[in-house]
Amino acid sequence: MVGTQARHCGSCHQPGSATAGQVEAIYQALKSADDAYIQAEDAIALGSEKRLIMTQQEEILQKANTPLIEARALQHTVSLATSRPRPKSRSSSATRRELRQKRR
Repeated sequence: MVGTQARHCGSCHQPGSATAGQVEAIYQALKSADDAYIQAEDAIALGSEKRLIMTQQEEILQKANTPLIEARALQHTVSLATSRPRPKSRSSSATRRELRQKRR
């Protein structure tokens, strides 16, 4: 969790509270996803600088960005009591497979 200022995690979710662990896990998951996205952007930029065709990688990264944006928006609207995990969509699984294949 970051900060206790207005609109920061700690302003509503006090350390040691019942939800603090869940809030920290959500924060870390979103931060890891952001970090991975930035690394992918950097890798694509490097490939482009070396005059490689990166169109497919750019498209895959754009597809991966949509769930990341949705997750950020949903973090304060979801009810843990009433929500159930959704099965992974075919598109997100396919995107991960495509990225792994491109790395090889």
